[in-house]
Amino acid sequence: MHAKNISLLHQPDGSMTLSPAYDVVPQAHQPNDGEVALAIGGEYRHAALTMSHLVAEARAWGLAAAAELAEETVSLVLQLASAEVPDERAHPGLAQDIAGFAANLLAGQAIGTGGHQP
Repeated sequence: MHAKNISLLHQPDGSMTLSPAYDVVPQAHQPNDGEVALAIGGEYRHAALTMSHLVAEARAWGLAAAAELAEETVSLVLQLASAEVPDERAHPGLAQDIAGFAANLLAGQAIGTGGHQP
């Protein structure tokens, strides 16, 4: 994360808000150390992240109904990753990776366990 990873959403009424997420594409298909740049619920290892980590992070931000919000968001990510056709320049398995990570979370597993391995 760095200053260039902050984005604004331009609303139809002319106002602007900070984007809630930006530049969050998993890079599991690239050689890396397996860690995310910022801890999520105290966990840095991508493959070890669980829904509990997401909920803990949401609670730390003071979000109401953190568990429901996390589940709703991951469900939406799974729905979109399963339906969208990635740009032809994207990594060939990117949509499947994202869908697999989301499915693992919704099944109560860590991102890197169960039916999909990063």
